Amino acid sequence: SAAVVGMARASNVVWAAALLVALAAVAPGAAAGGAGGGVGVKPNALPSLRVGGTPAEIGRAHGLLMADAIAFKVNEDPGMQAIRAYVAHNASGAAAFASLKANAAAAFPSMMQELGGVADGSGQALDDILMLNMQEELGPLATPHGGPPLASLEHCTDVGLPNPAVPAASGDGDSDDGAGGAGAAAAGRGDTGTTA
Repeated sequence: SAAVVGMARASNVVWAAALLVALAAVAPGAAAGGAGGGVGVKPNALPSLRVGGTPAEIGRAHGLLMADAIAFKVNEDPGMQAIRAYVAHNASGAAAFASLKANAAAAFPSMMQELGGVADGSGQALDDILMLNMQEELGPLATPHGGPPLASLEHCTDVGLPNPAVPAASGDGDSDDGAGGAGAAAAGRGDTGTTA
């Protein structure tokens, strides 16, 4: 897929967890805690996460901090439900998901460790977290041949090349929480692998 090809260009991927930050908009009660992390929310501002550690620790902190929002997206989002049904009940959907999973694991083991941490911290199945992060790749396959597009597909993750001298920033303004939309912003440094 285009996302896997684009990610393959990065030799040491810094994963900005824009979706997880955007999910904070639907979980205002998320509490600070986890592996050295916290959630900061100001009125009329984007929520922010600040976490650090190994990829698995970073993911676990995201999962713990955003468990309610992640559960909402996994279990209530119509786009996610369509993707899950496509993968579960369609041989080509299952094959596409398996291929995306294998390619991501081979090319981006750190990212997969982080997503495994998200699954662990949030109490969700790893496959659900992966499908949530692969909606743009799986969604068009779920509605082939000019069928109606899935209304709730999300762009989830931005990837940047690390450069210790230059702070990185990304934005994801095309998220939609089903209640009027939500955006996200993430920033980090290429030398630490942390995102905020």
